Amino acid sequence: MPIRGFDAFCQERKLIQASNLSMLKGCSLGIDATYYLQQILTSQQSKEPLTSALGGLPLALRNHINRDLDDFERLDVKPVFVFNGINLLKKEDPFSRDDKRPSQRTAAWQRYEKGEVDAALQNFGQTLPNMNDIAKFAQSVLAERDVDFQVAPYSAWAQLSYLENHSSQYIDCIYGASEVLLYQGVERLVTSLRLGESKFSWVLKRDIINAMGISDEQFLDVCLLSGCEFCPTFAPLEVASPYGPNFNFKAALDMIKAYRTGYNAILNLNTLPPKPNSYNDRYQSAWCAIKYPFVLGAEGKLQNLNSAEIPLDIHEIIGTRLPEEIYYYLSRGYIGTNVINTLVSGIHTESAPLDNGDSQEYRKFLGDLHEIRTQALSLLTHPLHRYFQNKKTSIVYWYAPGQETQMQHKVSPTPYEETATWNVKDDFLDAELKAQNNTKVDLRFAVQTLAKGGGAKKTTVLKDAANPLQSTNEVVANTLWRTMQLRQLVSNGHELTKWGRALAIAVETTSVDDDLSEALYLAFELLKLNVLKREPFTSATGGGPSKGSDDEKNHIRLISRVASLLQLRHREVPWSGPVSQSLMAFNSFVKTFSRCGRNLMEMVALSLALNGNWKRDDAMKFGEVSARLPLGKEVNAGLGVVVQAFLDETTGAEVSGAKETLTKLFPGTVDAFGDVQRAFKLWDAVVAGVKAAHKDGIVGGYKLGNFEAADEWLKSRRAGVRQSANRHHHRASPRQHTSSSEEQTEMAPRQKALLKVIILGDSGVGKTSLMNQYVNKKFNNQYKATIGADFLTKDVMVDDRLVTLQLWDTAGQERFQSLGVAFYRGADCCVLVYDVNNARSFETLDSWRDEFLIQAAPSNADNFPFICLANKIDVDESKRMVSQKRAMAFCQSKGDIPYFETSAKEAINVEQAFEVIARNALAMEDQEDYAGDFNDPINLGADTGTSSGGSRYFLLTNDRNFHCLDCGQPVKVPKSKQTAYSNLKTSSKNNCKQKANRYNTEHSRHTDIQKAERECRNTSTFDTTHA
Repeated sequence: MPIRGFDAFCQERKLIQASNLSMLKGCSLGIDATYYLQQILTSQQSKEPLTSALGGLPLALRNHINRDLDDFERLDVKPVFVFNGINLLKKEDPFSRDDKRPSQRTAAWQRYEKGEVDAALQNFGQTLPNMNDIAKFAQSVLAERDVDFQVAPYSAWAQLSYLENHSSQYIDCIYGASEVLLYQGVERLVTSLRLGESKFSWVLKRDIINAMGISDEQFLDVCLLSGCEFCPTFAPLEVASPYGPNFNFKAALDMIKAYRTGYNAILNLNTLPPKPNSYNDRYQSAWCAIKYPFVLGAEGKLQNLNSAEIPLDIHEIIGTRLPEEIYYYLSRGYIGTNVINTLVSGIHTESAPLDNGDSQEYRKFLGDLHEIRTQALSLLTHPLHRYFQNKKTSIVYWYAPGQETQMQHKVSPTPYEETATWNVKDDFLDAELKAQNNTKVDLRFAVQTLAKGGGAKKTTVLKDAANPLQSTNEVVANTLWRTMQLRQLVSNGHELTKWGRALAIAVETTSVDDDLSEALYLAFELLKLNVLKREPFTSATGGGPSKGSDDEKNHIRLISRVASLLQLRHREVPWSGPVSQSLMAFNSFVKTFSRCGRNLMEMVALSLALNGNWKRDDAMKFGEVSARLPLGKEVNAGLGVVVQAFLDETTGAEVSGAKETLTKLFPGTVDAFGDVQRAFKLWDAVVAGVKAAHKDGIVGGYKLGNFEAADEWLKSRRAGVRQSANRHHHRASPRQHTSSSEEQTEMAPRQKALLKVIILGDSGVGKTSLMNQYVNKKFNNQYKATIGADFLTKDVMVDDRLVTLQLWDTAGQERFQSLGVAFYRGADCCVLVYDVNNARSFETLDSWRDEFLIQAAPSNADNFPFICLANKIDVDESKRMVSQKRAMAFCQSKGDIPYFETSAKEAINVEQAFEVIARNALAMEDQEDYAGDFNDPINLGADTGTSSGGSRYFLLTNDRNFHCLDCGQPVKVPKSKQTAYSNLKTSSKNNCKQKANRYNTEHSRHTDIQKAERECRNTSTFDTTHA
C-alpha cells in the first residue's frame, strides 16, 4: 500500500510535475515490479474483476505487459524490473487484520446468481490475484522478451535504491510506489507512466521536505505514522482532528512538528490500543528495515547499505540470514519465495481460496497436503545449518486463526536422501528423446521413459562430484523423476507404482501434440486425494449443471471438472461469458495442489544445486529451467465452464449448432468448439487410467462406475460434436460455388440460425425490461449473467426459417468499456434504445452507434442493420422530452433505420419491433454466411485478390506465411503481390488499425478493412498486442 494520504498531499501543494517521456530517452528506468503490476490490476481501463470468479491469472495481463514493453522500446527507454523477495518479519499474529475479501466474494456470488451483474462485478473486483503468482508470470513474460529483471533478496525498494546510487549507476531513475522515497539516496521518483501518451509524472523529495518544513529523519517519521507497507497508521491519527473527522496526512505532519520524533509522539499519545507497546514495536521495526536494508550487491553477495551502524538484533526484522547461494538463485527467478518465507518466518498462513473454502472436503484436502509441504521444507533445510533443520515451523489456517499445526520437516531419511539415485545425464536423455520421437524433456517423457522395459536400471545413477549435472535437460529430467518418487508415482527402485502405471496408461492414449501430460498428472494427483469425483461439495454453491436428471447433472459435473484441468485458449482480452461458483470451488483444489506441487518441484531443483549435484553455470538461463517445470501456469475454470455450457445446452437437444453457440456465448475464446474436443481427449485418457487403476485395486468399483456411466452418457453428445465438426469442415469454399445462390439453398439443408442482437443505450432506458417483456411472455428462457452483460434467448419463426435470437443487454457495460470488443464481436443486429422522457439518453445514441461500429467492425458498416426504439411512451405525454419528429429525423440521417415507439411496461410495439429485428438480423446473417474450412491452400490470381467465389481477405502472420482471414488456411500469394500484402504484417510496434487503414487506401480492391480487422483478431497466429 502507498503512504497513506501522501499522494493527495503532494497534489494539493502542486508538488507533482508532468513531463514528456522523451526526457528519459536513452535512460535505464528501474521499475518497482509489484507497483507496476498493481497499476495494471487496479486501473479502470485494464482491471478484470471476474478473475476472482474464474481463477487463474488476468487473461489480458500478457497483452498489457507486452504493449508497455513495446512502448518502452519505441521511446528508447530501457526498463529494469525489480521484484520483491523474502518477506520482512511482521510482529503481528496471523490473520489479526480483518480480511473483508471472503465476505465480498460471498456477496458477489449471491448477486451474480440473482442477475445483479453490476453489483457482483464490484464485489468480485475487491479481490486481487495472488501477487506471487502474478510476479512469476510477469517474470516469464520478461524472460521471453529478454528484458532485464531481478528479484531482490528482500525489499524491491531497497534494491532499486542501491542500483540507482551505485557508482556504476545501473539505473538512472526509479518508477514505483511512494515508499521508495523513504530510502536514503533516492531524490526523485517517477510516480506514474502514461506510455501511450508519452507522458510521466514525478516528484522531487527535496521539494516535498522543504514544503513540509521538516528534516529527512522527520519525513520518515511522518510517513511511518501515516501508515504504509511497513507500518500501520498510528491510532490517534484515525480520530477527529482539526482537519476533519477522518485521517489527514497534515495531522501526522503537525504531530511530528509538535513532538519532534515519531518515538516521542508514540510515547505521549499511544493510549488507544489495548497493548500500548505493540505499535512502538511495529514502528521501530519499520524504521530499522528502512534505515538498514539488505540488498544483493554487484558481486552477487548480500550486503547492508548501512553496515557501519547495523543493529545487533536486525535478524528480528529479516530473519536469520540464509546462505548467499539461495539469494542468488532467487534473484535469477530460478525459485520462488513461498517455501523460503515459511522457513524464515516459521509460519505458513493458508488464506481462504477464491470460493472461500467453506466445504468440509476442502479443509480435509488441506490436511492431506501436509506431507508435500513438509517435504519441500526438508529439501530446503537438508544442506543448511542445523539451526534451520531444527527450526520450528507451523501452518495456520484462516478458519482457525488461533491454532497452529506443526510441520515436522526434520525426518530421516530426508527426501533428498530418498531420491539420491537420480542423476541421469544427457547421453541417455538424448537417446531416449530420439526413441520416443519427442523433442523436449517433460512429464510425458519422464513417465514414458519409466514405462518402458529397462528404464529403472538405466536411470539409477549415483551422484558423481567430478561429473555433475550441467544442462537444462538434465536438471529438468532429474527434478521430475525425484518429484514423482516423492509423490509415490515411482518406487525407490525407479519402477512405476500402481498410480504411476495408471498415469502412464493415460499418457499413452494421447500424442505428443495433444500436450495433455500436465493436466493428466493433475487428474491422477486429485484422484489420489479423492477430490476428482462427481458429487457436489458440501458447501452450497451455484453455477452447476442446470439441465437433465440428477444422474445427468452428476455426469456433467464430473466431465466438466476433468475439463477444467486444461487451460482454455483465450484471446488476451477480459473474460466475456458465464462463470460458475461450482467449478470455481473445484478450481480451488486445483490451484492449491498446483501451488504445493510447484513448491515441491522448485525445492527439488534447488536441492540439486545446494547439494552439489548440479554445477552452477552463470551463463545458464535460469528462467528456462523454471519455465519448463510443470504447474507453473495457473489453470482457470474457463474450459470447465465452456464444457459444462456445451453439455447443458445439448442435454435433450441437438448438437449440430454447438460450434456457433459456443462461439457466441464465449466470444473471447480462440476456438471454444476445438477446446471442447481437446477436453474430451483428456477425458478419454483419464477414463483409461481410471480403468487401469481399478484393475490394480487402487480405485474402487463405485468410482469406476461413475466414470464409466458418465463416459457412456457422453458418447451421444460426442457423436454430435464429430458430425457438427465434419459438416463445418466440408462446407464448400466460395471459389467452389458454381451454381446460383437459389440452387445452393435448395441443395443444402436449412439449419436453425443463431442470431446475436446487441441492445445498447444508457442505463435506465429500459433495455432489460424490453428484453424480458419480449422473451418471458411466451418461451422458457435460460437467463445467464455475463461480464457486464445479460442475455436471453428465444426461438422464433421468420417466414419458414427457425431462428434463435440471442439478445444481449449491456447491463453495466457503460462502466466496463474495456470489455467492448469481445462483447460486440459477431453481432448480427444492433438495437439503440432511449427513453423518450430523457433527452440525454437520446443524445448519446450517436456515441453508442459509433462505439458499436468501432468495436464490432462489421464487414459492411454502411448497411449494417440498426433499429431505434423510443421506450417508455406509457409515461404522461407532458413529460416527454424527445419528439417523434426529432427521433425520426435522426433515424433517416443514419440510413433510414427502422423506428418504433415502445413501452416495455404496457407491451406496446414490443412484439412488432423484435419481429423486424429478427428479420433484419437474419438478412445480415445470410449476407455474412461465407465459407469456413479448406483442406488445401487457397490460390490467389496473379492480378487480383479475388477468386471466382468472391473476395478473399488475407494476412501475413508471425509464422511468415499468408493466411486466409475467413478460415485461417495458408494462402498462395504471387511473389509480385507479396510486398503489397505485407502491409498487414503483424508488428509489435504498429497499431493494427493504422496498418490496415494504410493497406485499405493503397490496395482497396484486395480487402475489406473492417472485416480484415475483425477477422485478424480471430486468427490465432495474430499478435493481439495492439489489436
